[in-house]
Parts: sequence; structure tokens; C-alpha cells
Amino acid sequence: MFVSQSECAYLKALLAMFPSAEAKNNYHALATLASIIKSIFLFNEPSIIQLVVSDEQIFENCCCCLEYDPDLKEKANHRWFIRDRLKFRTVLIMEVS
Repeated sequence: MFVSQSECAYLKALLAMFPSAEAKNNYHALATLASIIKSIFLFNEPSIIQLVVSDEQIFENCCCCLEYDPDLKEKANHRWFIRDRLKFRTVLIMEVS
């Protein structure tokens, strides 16, 4: 419940720490952030998921954090995939009548 309060201020504060940790190449802090972000997603709280998927910057920052997941054998390239390879397409247009 705490994480989803105040428009997910806790999650936003965690994501705000990411750029400085990455600039300093602090892999311990990056791995810790990735583990925390991953745990927050595993709560499966609808308000948190809605915030992440509705805000482009928060979505990208979460993906950036997850690149440093300590459970991965090597660093992922989520940013590269999102920026260079991903192509969103409209599968079905739904009109509200």
C-alpha cells in the first residue's frame, strides 16, 4: 500500500536515483535498484502498473533500471531495444460510439 500512495511517490523517488548511480558506475546501487523495482512490479498492484505504462518517462526509467537486474547473466539492453528496434503498431482500432 505504501508504494502506491501519493501517486507512487516512492517509485518516482527510486527512479530519480538511477541517473546518478549510473553516472558513477555504482553497480551495487544499480543492482539494488533493479531488485527493488522488480519486487515492486511483482506486487502486481494495478495503480503502480497503470502509472508505469501510462507515463513514457517512468516506463523508460523502469526499463533502464531493470537492465542491471542481478539475476541476469549479463547486462540487458532494454534502452537500445525500446529506442531502436521497437515499433508500436495499432492492431485493432476501437471507436467509442
